[in-house]
Amino acid sequence: MKRRLSILIVVFMVLLGLHAPSHHTLAELDSPVLDPQVIVSEDSPIPSWEIRVGDWIVADVINNTLQFVRADSSEVSPLTPIASGINNGRPITYLGMTYKPATPKKTWEIRSAHQQNRWQIFGTKEAKEQLFLRLYDMTSGTPRFTHYGIHTIPNIDTMLTANDGFNSWGCLVTRYDLLKKIEALFELNGGVIKVVTTDDNALQYLASGQNGI
Repeated sequence: MKRRLSILIVVFMVLLGLHAPSHHTLAELDSPVLDPQVIVSEDSPIPSWEIRVGDWIVADVINNTLQFVRADSSEVSPLTPIASGINNGRPITYLGMTYKPATPKKTWEIRSAHQQNRWQIFGTKEAKEQLFLRLYDMTSGTPRFTHYGIHTIPNIDTMLTANDGFNSWGCLVTRYDLLKKIEALFELNGGVIKVVTTDDNALQYLASGQNGI
């Protein structure tokens, strides 16, 4: 009887560790061997970056890194890891839409901040909030609402390291400290940040003759 009870308790604890369908759930389907115990959290270099008015962001969605860039492109921050959309070429269905989850390469603007109501996807172990910074498509020059954004997730270490960081359903996923740094810049900039998703790091992007401004 005691052995049976112990087994039931273990099963119950395992079930508690699972969550509703999220970015990481789909990644686990593609990569069944994920052991969070062997993943070591790395210190992010971003908190040492002093944000200034006009700073904007380059996200390399091939190498899954993010950098801040000065308004005049005179300085860029250190590379810091992020997660981006699954790039296996297979479509998924989410929020009633069927699409390929690889994060699109384009110019966006963060133009709104929201508190979501799905801790399993947008939450963090460091705070109770579920911050989501929404990305608006600027391809046409006019902000267009999208379901893409920047947020964190409870199992962020696994998101950043498994599958080379290609684990989200299209959003950019970061550690909480980086997310809060971006939020602070959003407020400093008066509620807008330019974000460029590309296959280059910031220096390569600037060297190509583009400035994201």
